Amino acid sequence: MQTGRPASLQLIADGRNTNTAAIALSYGQQIASAYGADLLSQNGGSSPVEIESRAWFNPNLITRWFIVPGLIAVLVLINSILSGALSIAREREEGTFDQLLVAPYTPGEILLGKGTASVITGIIQAVFVVLVAMFWFRIPFQGSIWLLSAALLLFIVTAAAIGLCISSFAQSLQQAIVGTFLLLVPMVMLSGFATPISSMPEIFQSLTLLNPMRYGLELIQRIFLEGASFLDLWPLFAAIMAVTVVAVLAAVFSFHHKIS
Repeated sequence: MQTGRPASLQLIADGRNTNTAAIALSYGQQIASAYGADLLSQNGGSSPVEIESRAWFNPNLITRWFIVPGLIAVLVLINSILSGALSIAREREEGTFDQLLVAPYTPGEILLGKGTASVITGIIQAVFVVLVAMFWFRIPFQGSIWLLSAALLLFIVTAAAIGLCISSFAQSLQQAIVGTFLLLVPMVMLSGFATPISSMPEIFQSLTLLNPMRYGLELIQRIFLEGASFLDLWPLFAAIMAVTVVAVLAAVFSFHHKIS
């Protein structure tokens, strides 16, 4: 600056930790402004320090760029859990569930058939919502379609397995619907969709580690907007894979327990 040549200084903050990033940027801007004020008082004229703020992956801070990819996860979660929860409960309420048990199918085959229907329904909905996000809302897709497909498939299987767990214990459609929405609300609220996880109390931050919605939401948003690779996302894939295995095992156990 004193040699007469301009110089640049860059400060990068990770916006996923909203509070910490905002505080760090505020301190940085205050330091730069104070330095500019000192130079102004010494040299007179206009301040030689200019502050420019830019947001990565959403430079114009368009709200729908953040909201719509998150809504993909929310809609897929609602559809997959609800369809899984209603599958067995509907059979039990209509009195056709006992007919399934005496049919020449094992309990595992019955559960696989119910789960496959929920997964296929979720995949169809996911494809439709992704296309709407890309071509109707004009959300730029920066990542790999295969990586997004893998993330959505794991997320849908997990949600369908959770729905089958609810359906195994529900005796009627009404119980299945109530149980679904009692579970959906905290899953969405503790996912980081509406409130940053870093802003939650520590006990709720710990609970989010068991929430598949947290991992599905971050995977979809980072693949969609950031274009993150598998090397960047493998911890999230490992976490949602673990939750998927636990959810599937819980569905199998609950189904066998109810019919035994």
